[in-house]
Amino acid sequence: MLFQFWIAPAVFLLLSSCVNIDISFSGNGDETPVVRINDGRFEVEVADTPRLRERGLRGRPYLPEREGMLYVPDGPVAGPFWTKGMLFPLDFIWIDRGCRVVDLATYIDPPRRGTPDNDIPRYRSYPRAAYTLEVNAGEVDRFRIRVVDKVRFENIDVRC
Repeated sequence: MLFQFWIAPAVFLLLSSCVNIDISFSGNGDETPVVRINDGRFEVEVADTPRLRERGLRGRPYLPEREGMLYVPDGPVAGPFWTKGMLFPLDFIWIDRGCRVVDLATYIDPPRRGTPDNDIPRYRSYPRAAYTLEVNAGEVDRFRIRVVDKVRFENIDVRC
């Protein structure tokens, strides 16, 4: 009987040491990171490490409504984005250091299965942006998000 009480914790410790969980919220740990634009309130995952930015939303079957991923680059400017491994369409919202929307790309479809990497389009902001927010396709229109709209960050360590 004593064997049963220590075997489950031992198996859990062994398995958990083999799993590499890499999640970043960059907030105070008690609150969900949120990006607000107009009437849009998006609970976000914060991709603020090279590993999280590279993985992004790749391979996920969907993104719940009013959720997104906020990319925070190491440098001062957000790099280009592509949709490799995406399974659903997205809207891109680029935000500058003044906390304003500076560019938008909407209804970006995922690439067709088998599309060579060189044929997958890259998307970038003109003018340059500091942050990129990915949300479900259609949410930019749904919340009437436009260039110059003010952005509010809650429970996220970003500079504005």
